Amino acid sequence: MISALTKASRIFGREKFLAAAQKAESFLDKHLRKDDGRLFLRWCDGEAAYDGQLEDYAFYSLSMLSLYRSTFLEEYLEKAVQAADLMISLFFDREHGGFFLYSSESEALILRPKELYDGAMPSGNSAALHVLFILSEITGKSIYRDCMDQTFSYFSPELSVHPSAYCYALSVLSSQFHPSRQLVITTKKESLPKKFMELLSKPQMNDLTVLVKTEQNEDTLAAIAPFTKEYPVLADKTSCYLCRGGACQAPVFDAESLETLLQAAD
Repeated sequence: MISALTKASRIFGREKFLAAAQKAESFLDKHLRKDDGRLFLRWCDGEAAYDGQLEDYAFYSLSMLSLYRSTFLEEYLEKAVQAADLMISLFFDREHGGFFLYSSESEALILRPKELYDGAMPSGNSAALHVLFILSEITGKSIYRDCMDQTFSYFSPELSVHPSAYCYALSVLSSQFHPSRQLVITTKKESLPKKFMELLSKPQMNDLTVLVKTEQNEDTLAAIAPFTKEYPVLADKTSCYLCRGGACQAPVFDAESLETLLQAAD
């Protein structure tokens, strides 16, 4: 729901959708998220209980990534990374690949199943694959790409035999066959200027990975995405660096030039 609201707020320009998404995130943070980032499964009558399962971590991380894409507030990116790292630590099968439904800290069962089937809702593994893909693009860290590749390798026999049952997972897989686009924006201001926000809210920009670096968040961003250390924050300019398929172009410094550059890179 949070992801849907943030996307709707960008596409339709409705601030109340984003406000609702942020209010929902605040509730989760207060009631269903522990101090160390671990998640509870449910909240009812004022009580949070039971350890979160794979899908809780995967969808929570996706929702935080979506909020970051709409606000560029680094706190959401930090929470997305923390949830993803816990997801790998608690659920990932390092021997064979893929994610178990239940945590390694949960009650010991006879079997620890893995599921990829996408029904009315995407499976936890499919959502996890999406998280790993986005974070591999955003951070440049190999752990996310490696876990994603191992998961696809583990499930490849099922994907090959019954592809229509795994539409969400295949949508993540298909995105890897197209050159990716990454945008790093550096600005002296505490937040991104309005013209840039309006441009990046357009529907055709949805597949664009964006990081916004400021003087206030540069240390946080460097820990999450070390390559951002190489991008300077200039005193008098908002600088935009567009990369495609690993090759970066010369920076541009205004929203109009950035739009032209993005259109040429489509």
